[in-house]
Amino acid sequence: MRLVVKGKSMVSEEIALNASLAAAGLEAVEGSDHRIVLLHYSPTVSTLEGEPRGIWPFLGTDRLAEPIAEHRPDVVLHGHTHAGRFEGAIGDIPVFNVAVPVLGADFFVFELDGTTVKAAA
Repeated sequence: MRLVVKGKSMVSEEIALNASLAAAGLEAVEGSDHRIVLLHYSPTVSTLEGEPRGIWPFLGTDRLAEPIAEHRPDVVLHGHTHAGRFEGAIGDIPVFNVAVPVLGADFFVFELDGTTVKAAA
């Protein structure tokens, strides 16, 4: 994997590919009742808080937020950010960091009712 320096952040080709795949996947399920985005990397800095700022470029990128904001899934789940925050958002789209160290459990239950997402341990 080659890292490209862009401004002050490092962006990998893998993340750029993931962003285009997320857009294609969301387009493919546009008419579905529920659309859930599952990512390894964080698509927003709101769930990176708690991690050292120097490693944020290796934990996620807002490039992943673009297709999410455009296609508006019901919820976004990601891991990889072990010391980050549990809950964040991209606009009004809920984003949850489901890394086990953040959850403090091996699993978590999310309920989607069509308009809201409820997180319950």
